Amino acid sequence: MSLPRPLASGAAICLLVSAAPCPLACREEPPQLPVVTTTTGVEMVRIPGGWFEMGSAGGPPNEAPAHRVWVDAFLMDRYEVTQAQFRKLELSDPSHFKGPRRPVEHMRMTTVIEYCNVRSDAEGLGPCYVLNDDDTWRCNFEADGYRLPTEAEWEYACRAGTTGKRHLDTDDEHDLGRYAWYAPNAGKQTHPVGRKRPNPWGLYDMYGNVAEWCHDWYGPSTTRRARTATRAGRTRAS
Repeated sequence: MSLPRPLASGAAICLLVSAAPCPLACREEPPQLPVVTTTTGVEMVRIPGGWFEMGSAGGPPNEAPAHRVWVDAFLMDRYEVTQAQFRKLELSDPSHFKGPRRPVEHMRMTTVIEYCNVRSDAEGLGPCYVLNDDDTWRCNFEADGYRLPTEAEWEYACRAGTTGKRHLDTDDEHDLGRYAWYAPNAGKQTHPVGRKRPNPWGLYDMYGNVAEWCHDWYGPSTTRRARTATRAGRTRAS
């Protein structure tokens, strides 16, 4: 799937998935999916299980081959993680472009893990990550706390049931600015989350603004990377 160039290549912003049950009441926002508000005030979208064609037959070599991947249901943050969320959990904010509603950027994986585990603890959930003294880490996919989405989960959520080149109403490049902050319209800086149009499942800024971490290690093809995603796809949101 072809993506617009992010504003901060190498910056780390996480959209989190969780196996946790609905913490508070869900509300329907047709035609989008149900939105859950967690006990720490973060809005999450309940993503249904299903399958999609992952990768691209006509894109770069590392997006090939296109192949069918099944993903189980999960919860994903509606917006990119904001600096206000970091401050609420009393975490140090590494961002260059400051602002409470701007996304957190310039993150290391250890910072991502810290945020996921602290947020899990704050909500009474079991942390997914174990961080070792040498900064190596492992993820317990059976835990009910927060973690990064796998690449398959991220692409499935980004596509949002669409089958075109992108999840936009049209593949016309001129319409991209309605959905994304990217090089031609962003002024070389990040922007507050949720200012552009969401995708069909109600997720904002899936294109542009900042680059986002996924759980998987990089591999030379989507089939190799998706092996990790198969296990993660068994995470369910009850």
